[in-house]
Amino acid sequence: TLVHALLWHWKLAAPEGNPRPGIVHRLDKDTSGVMITARTPEAEAWLQEQFRLRKVKKVYAAILKGVPKKREGEIRTWIFRDPRNRKRFTCSDNPGKGRFAHTCYHVVRVYGPYTLILFSLHTGRTHQLRVHSKYLGTPILGDPIYGKKDALFDSATLMLHAKKLKIALPGQEKLSVFKAPLPPRFKKVIRTLKEKFPS
Repeated sequence: TLVHALLWHWKLAAPEGNPRPGIVHRLDKDTSGVMITARTPEAEAWLQEQFRLRKVKKVYAAILKGVPKKREGEIRTWIFRDPRNRKRFTCSDNPGKGRFAHTCYHVVRVYGPYTLILFSLHTGRTHQLRVHSKYLGTPILGDPIYGKKDALFDSATLMLHAKKLKIALPGQEKLSVFKAPLPPRFKKVIRTLKEKFPS
């Protein structure tokens, strides 16, 4: 796990009472991209506070199965665990039912029935982007929980990538920017889309 990798890299022992030392935030399984970790408990507390106060700016890239009705917009819902499936979350427009979740999106390119999109997270709920993509009627390609098997990309994994993270590092006020380029799996799908659906 990432925790064990950090402890080995820094030659540290796992502190008592902290099962995930150094872990400031999480990415869903199969989500690639930039992630920030802390080397000391003080740094960890500082960085987690930035997330708690919603001062962190996060941008994700995704490939959707389907095309949103609007080229850009925002989604404001309340997210809660699906009572019929404990592995899933669902959302509601009714205030107070679950936890508030806020996402903005911008369509980058449409390839036939697929969309390359950028999401900006204003809250950090579990499965938020996956649930909000489903809410738009356009689940993320390769999502085994909220989507369906795709005929063109039957072996695709979750096409969700943490592209950019802006956060104030310990002792600093100005936000530092960290970026992660699109991984090969994304580029491979985009190449196929360009061939199948030339603009």
